[in-house]
Amino acid sequence: MAGTVNIVHAGPRDAPWRSAGDAGTADEPEARPGPPFTDLLGRQPVRIVAEGHDLAAYGFGHQRIAIPGASVSRVMLTRAPAVVFLDHDEHMLLKAAGSWNPYGLTAVCGRAGAPRPALPPARTRTRTRTRSSRSRKQPVPRWPKAAGYRRLRVRPRGFAAGMTALVLAAIAFACLGAFAGSLPAVALPGSTGTVRNLIGIAGALIGLTLALWLFGICVRTGLAAVRWSAASRQMQSPAPWAPFYPRSAKRGRARMLLTIGMVLAVPALIGWGPGIGIVTLVHGFSDQALVTHLRAVGVRAPGQVVGVPQYSTDSDGNTTVTYQANLEFTAGSQGVLTPDPAIGGRIWPIGDLVTVVYDPAQPQTAVAQGQLHGPPWGGAPLGNLISGALLTLLLPVLVWRLILRISRLRRAAREDMLEGLW
Repeated sequence: MAGTVNIVHAGPRDAPWRSAGDAGTADEPEARPGPPFTDLLGRQPVRIVAEGHDLAAYGFGHQRIAIPGASVSRVMLTRAPAVVFLDHDEHMLLKAAGSWNPYGLTAVCGRAGAPRPALPPARTRTRTRTRSSRSRKQPVPRWPKAAGYRRLRVRPRGFAAGMTALVLAAIAFACLGAFAGSLPAVALPGSTGTVRNLIGIAGALIGLTLALWLFGICVRTGLAAVRWSAASRQMQSPAPWAPFYPRSAKRGRARMLLTIGMVLAVPALIGWGPGIGIVTLVHGFSDQALVTHLRAVGVRAPGQVVGVPQYSTDSDGNTTVTYQANLEFTAGSQGVLTPDPAIGGRIWPIGDLVTVVYDPAQPQTAVAQGQLHGPPWGGAPLGNLISGALLTLLLPVLVWRLILRISRLRRAAREDMLEGLW
């Protein structure tokens, strides 16, 4: 015989929030799902209780579903996860999503005269004697719906739309923060060199972090303000603010985020500190040797900076054309076309008529005369060396602070474990 399902509105029977999986008390057992979802007022009414010989399930929107305990043949905890109540014809009477506490469900079902909850049969694999020896899984049990089948509302109305809006708003905040953080680097001249890229990346990361932090504060403050207003209206007087905006959990999350940020900053500082410094020194000494050599033995000749096309193809087959600055001049009776070296990070503009200084013994070694003016360490190399030195000095301080922080966290974890044992 099929069981019956009675649908009524609970109204004031909605219970206040309790922790997920709460089994209630021995006199009034109840089961709750996890993770707990709350409405804007902080209420979590979703629960299953025993009312006499009936199983009563409460959901959002003042939903109440009553099922006679005698009409339930099986209570299945699925891997979805969810709990399913079946009648004697193996039809679903009620389905409630979530990770339900089996101890609470056992107590509730026992009080209402329903069977204990059980897990579905384990999935097994059988091998067939074929060439491929493919493994086949047993089908997941699917039960038809009984007349009057209901699904418990374990999430508040508009939950999916609200979460989608929050995710889109967080992405918008992050993009705006990264864009605002990179603006100072965009304003720097191109001669700043790779330090400009460093400032841009650091600024974008700082802007993104601050934007997400500000977004989280706005969301928490907004929810706390709505709940505080509802509580104040119910009390007919201003309610205390602290219960609606707890600071302990926020501090714990902030400490965890700070530790993760410090761990991620170590490889970044290694790359942008010693890494950039070493590469800049290698290129700087090479440029210094080239400038000194051409100033001593260089021969001048009229020439022009021309753009030589360079073709590259990506994985999608799209071809990109870039133009490399080359010096075109005549050395004696020989025409020469050679790449213009970046002295101090500077390459002469394409299309300019220049005086080329080249090595008569090796005409391919040549630069524009204007590139020999001034020290090769000025401009971008100097900025890279300064930033690399500062970040290199910051690296041991960061590692030392990170080691101390991790040591404190481990010590606190050991103390908590010892307190739990005692």
